[in-house]
Amino acid sequence: MNQSLRALYTWIALMALVAIAALPAGAQQKSPSLAVAKTVSDAVARAALAQAARFADVTYEFQGSQEKGVAYKWGGRSTVDEYLRSVSAGAVPGEDIGADASAVVVNAYLAADPQHRFTVSWEGRTRLAGDATSADLYRWNVEIVPYEEMRPGDLIFFQNGAGQVSGVAMFERRNGPNVHFIVASAGQGRVIRTFLNVNNAYWNTRVKAAGRLLANHR
Repeated sequence: MNQSLRALYTWIALMALVAIAALPAGAQQKSPSLAVAKTVSDAVARAALAQAARFADVTYEFQGSQEKGVAYKWGGRSTVDEYLRSVSAGAVPGEDIGADASAVVVNAYLAADPQHRFTVSWEGRTRLAGDATSADLYRWNVEIVPYEEMRPGDLIFFQNGAGQVSGVAMFERRNGPNVHFIVASAGQGRVIRTFLNVNNAYWNTRVKAAGRLLANHR
């Protein structure tokens, strides 16, 4: 190899390293094919947010009491309509039926775009599926975005003390330092609308990243 070609290849390699280093935090871990994928449209994101709001705003009667919000259930995958039918048929909210954090996001986006599919990892291989965990959403299905650039329908990921993804919420809006979102809350026992202050210690220790959903279709 002559000197000029060697210099050219060295320059190309250096530019590649610079491009990788410039990626946002978390993006360097993603598959190269996903890194260039398009994100969902603003219209789809807003439609999904409206669907997520149904989880928090729905009212129903249970054992003579008026309840609000789909009950939290770890591993629960109910849609709002499935939830209401099941409760009417005698299911106990939070025990027999409910939704967890990733279920709210997955079902909201599927309602907004029934053809949407999520990339998941199974037995060491990735594939498209109609469901995903919070960790799958973070690892395979979003483009990381700065908190200042979040749009309605973007996702907010939470982490545990070990830095592992422990939950996900859907961003509504930001008023100054207050970030409003919809989340299935284990502590509250239901899907709620709430907010966190970005100057709060909880935000700084428990919020991992914000992401914009990639547009995947089978």
